[in-house]
Amino acid sequence: MTVRRKIAAVVGAILAGLLVLLGVALVVLHTPPARRFLLDQLISMLADRDVNFAAGEVEYNLIEGTATLRDVRVSASDAQDLGVLLRARRISATISLRQLIRGVYLIKSATVENPDIHVVIAENGRDNIPTPRQSGGDSQSGIALVFDQLTLTGGSLRFEDRRQHIDVVLPAWHISVDGDPS
Repeated sequence: MTVRRKIAAVVGAILAGLLVLLGVALVVLHTPPARRFLLDQLISMLADRDVNFAAGEVEYNLIEGTATLRDVRVSASDAQDLGVLLRARRISATISLRQLIRGVYLIKSATVENPDIHVVIAENGRDNIPTPRQSGGDSQSGIALVFDQLTLTGGSLRFEDRRQHIDVVLPAWHISVDGDPS
């Protein structure tokens, strides 16, 4: 066997080993413990930015770029007494993996089922809308999301301004937004 063939065989074996490792990693990342771990990491990351986030279940497919969250709740960390801002039965999204590699968060399609939004402004002017801050304390978010298509079905909105004694409810609405990613 010549030196070139030996080198080619070693390189081929290394590449095959890397492909097997990648395949095993993808399988492991799709297990329930890995999904729960990644959800816990997301919850922790948002908590560091003063956003309370909870979801009962997460499903995703890294190859297809899809994710689904069930029983979602979002609230402001510093306004727990004002209640939850958003509850949703199910949120599903498909992200463009090609754009993600380029650093762009392009949501090709997203659906929010039964969003229940309750905005509360207290007598002292505080509200329950999370104001995300970056880890360093900066209140401006560094992540820009671009939506190509967004659908909200079976939604309800309640706006409660306790300072002015306003309480408005918009039940059972449907919103569909088609964006232009360019």
